[in-house]
Amino acid sequence: MSIIKTLTQTRAFHSRPSAPVVFGAVVVVVSPSSTRAAVSCWSRHRKNTPIWTVQKRTMNDISNIRYGPLPRESPYVKPFRFHYTQNGKEKSWDLLKVHDSVSIIVFNVTRQRLVFVRQFRPAVYYNLVSAEAGDDGSKIDMQKYPPSIAVTLELCAGIVDKPISMAEIAREEVLEECGYNVPLERLEEIVSYRAGVGTSGALQTLFYAEVNDADRVPSGGGGVDDEMIDVVECSLDEARKMTQKGSNMTSPPSFLFGVLWFLTNRAPKPEA
Repeated sequence: MSIIKTLTQTRAFHSRPSAPVVFGAVVVVVSPSSTRAAVSCWSRHRKNTPIWTVQKRTMNDISNIRYGPLPRESPYVKPFRFHYTQNGKEKSWDLLKVHDSVSIIVFNVTRQRLVFVRQFRPAVYYNLVSAEAGDDGSKIDMQKYPPSIAVTLELCAGIVDKPISMAEIAREEVLEECGYNVPLERLEEIVSYRAGVGTSGALQTLFYAEVNDADRVPSGGGGVDDEMIDVVECSLDEARKMTQKGSNMTSPPSFLFGVLWFLTNRAPKPEA
């Protein structure tokens, strides 16, 4: 898959929140936020498109990597050992207590594009570099292993950490990560399944939401607080290529499952 260089809008947003901005063969759908932009991974030329000033985002500006023991007070992950007797034999298993989560397949019906997110994932980076990184990460060769190798393409998603329904959490995540304000009645619950069955067994619930350009909001998208998330829009043809034999994706299984579900159950049929 061809992922385009991420661009960030620096000129104030005006009256057309979904106007495509063309740089050569690159289409950037300008976000209402002055610090974020949606990136298209399916290029297209258009005439009479306004010129915007852009700058590179700094997702890959990562340094001072190190790691150590997990603090006991972590609000996200709590490791422990599970003991049990099976068929008369004592056994144990090391587990992680984590939050349940939601993920959302987002389809923009105005432009007929799937809306995904990209972000740097430390867990992916660690697994790519751990053999050469040393016990504390101090020996990582950043030239050989640039942070970009651990930037993943994912569904919009988030943990269940509030006393509200999963649908309400899914709605918040679509707004915070992708910048669309979706009414609850347009969030369709699809299926629930268990993730990380060897370590956590956490529940993830998959939703489907159809959005349009009118749903975009000025302050949404790109994450909250210190999150750094890029919004990525892909055509249906590009999505189909992701699931072909031999494709190599830096994505979790839930992403591929969501894409396959969409292509099987909701995607417009390709023209003959």
